[in-house]
Amino acid sequence: MLSALAPANSLNHVFPTSGLFGFEMKSFASYVAVAVGKLVAISFTVAAGYCGGYIFPFFATGAALGKALTAIITSISVPVARQYVS
Repeated sequence: MLSALAPANSLNHVFPTSGLFGFEMKSFASYVAVAVGKLVAISFTVAAGYCGGYIFPFFATGAALGKALTAIITSISVPVARQYVS
């Protein structure tokens, strides 16, 4: 098992183990919420004309949607799903 896929409270090098709201990506709904939130943030920054591009934020969105895909279809591995969605 990859250490990055473990819950934050079980990782030795992660401090603090929870954020302001205790949000952790561990279900289909949380993966989709992160992806939708990131797409909304991208739309605001692109519409406002901010510099910095939109390519790399789409990678983060693709990673969240890839994790959501693995939550639905458990036979797909995480790296394959991230590549397929991105």
